[in-house]
Amino acid sequence: MKHYNVGKNNPNFKYNISKKLLIKKYLKENKSINEIAKYFNCSIGPIRRSFKIFNIKARKMSRACKVGNTGKYTRTDFHKKILRNITLKRFKNTKEIKKYSKMFKGKNNPNWRGGLSITKYKNFTNNIREYIRKRDDYRCKNCNITEKEHLKILKLKLSVHHIDYDKKNSSESNLITLCKQCHSRTNFNRKKWERSLRALLVL
Repeated sequence: MKHYNVGKNNPNFKYNISKKLLIKKYLKENKSINEIAKYFNCSIGPIRRSFKIFNIKARKMSRACKVGNTGKYTRTDFHKKILRNITLKRFKNTKEIKKYSKMFKGKNNPNWRGGLSITKYKNFTNNIREYIRKRDDYRCKNCNITEKEHLKILKLKLSVHHIDYDKKNSSESNLITLCKQCHSRTNFNRKKWERSLRALLVL
């Protein structure tokens, strides 16, 4: 019997992320998740997944901010200072920031989709979602992770995605099973994803 989180079956195997080393860096040396990710030369995603696999409890955000390199700010002040420094690198003052944000609100934003984000789903019931997951053999059609593995790592069922991004089109040919990570990626380069997911559905 294979165990998902052992050896080469572990999704983080290629990064050589061990429980012992994670505990040393995170709990004993008080390194932040970002610092640990840099140490393993990966994104924070594999580190967070390893925390769940090894049952390592992450710090609360307020505590995490104090543990980081600065160690001087509360949660709110920490984020405000970081965001302010980033935005002021691009703009001369706060008036320019407000002016710029107004220019790209609503229909002026290049990512505007006619208010699709607030469009309600039509005929997209739990029974339909479950039917699509079963049809796709309870696997993400893009990365092939199983629902059993997905539940173990994220404690979530696999997502069901509308290929053409039309929430009213819940026909079987327009729905496909994806994991949470792949589903979040489909918010960018939509035309590219639509083509590739349709090709996967045919296969």
